[in-house]
Amino acid sequence: MTVEKAAAQAFPGLTYDCALPHPFLVHCLDKGFDLRGQCVWVYDGNNIFGAPGPLTGAAVAYFEGAGVEFVPAKRLIDAPN
Repeated sequence: MTVEKAAAQAFPGLTYDCALPHPFLVHCLDKGFDLRGQCVWVYDGNNIFGAPGPLTGAAVAYFEGAGVEFVPAKRLIDAPN
C-alpha cells in the first residue's frame, strides 16, 4: 500500500500532504526515528501549520514518547511500501 492510499484511509475528509516538513523529518531522524512511510502532514483545521499524522503504531508510540502533538488517525495501518 502506498503512503497516499494509507493516508486516505487514515485521514478521510482531511487535507494531508505526503511530503513532511524537512526540519521535522531531520529532527526525528536525529532522534533515531525514521518516520518516512509512517507519517503524513495533516491539516485538520485546528492548526494552520498542520501537524504530523501517524500512519503506524510505531509512529504513534514515538510521538507519544517524545511529547509530540499529532492528529490521531481514524485507522492505523502497517508501514506502507
